[in-house]
Amino acid sequence: RSIDVMQVNAAKKIYYSLNLVGWGMATDISVFAEKLRFIGGQRYNIASIFEIVKNRKREAKLIVDGKEREADFCFIISCNTKYVGKGMRMAPNALIDDGLIDLIIVKKTSRSTLLSVFPKLFNGTHIEHDACEYLQCHSFSIIPKENGQLNIDGEIIGYTPVDVDIVKEGIELLV
Repeated sequence: RSIDVMQVNAAKKIYYSLNLVGWGMATDISVFAEKLRFIGGQRYNIASIFEIVKNRKREAKLIVDGKEREADFCFIISCNTKYVGKGMRMAPNALIDDGLIDLIIVKKTSRSTLLSVFPKLFNGTHIEHDACEYLQCHSFSIIPKENGQLNIDGEIIGYTPVDVDIVKEGIELLV
């Protein structure tokens, strides 16, 4: 079966992603969760709560299919599949072979809003909340004021600025 992959050009290095590319809080949660490995499966939830309380400032330029905007973001995560992490239905409309990147954008918002949206990630209803913007695109770039790490398929590799493009049917898998 042929499936799409995301080509990730991160600080002049090329990576390929089957599942997700995350920046901002999405990456910070993964970094902190790794330090909490001794807790077990709940480490992502605990790390999420801590990062929501921190609610760091992340100013960046986001370019989606050539359209540019600047804002303060909580996180931006692109998905090629529906699920990320431990059962979070981050991109409920994603298909692995549709030639599209599912992009979830959360602009800076209050801690209480983030805490109210967090449980919705597990059933995919977060995309209906005003705090979230859900787009499907062919490419995007993140150019932050302060460069930071990326989460590529669960690994903390690569740094911003980043350009991501979909490669339709970029790989064949035996199913």
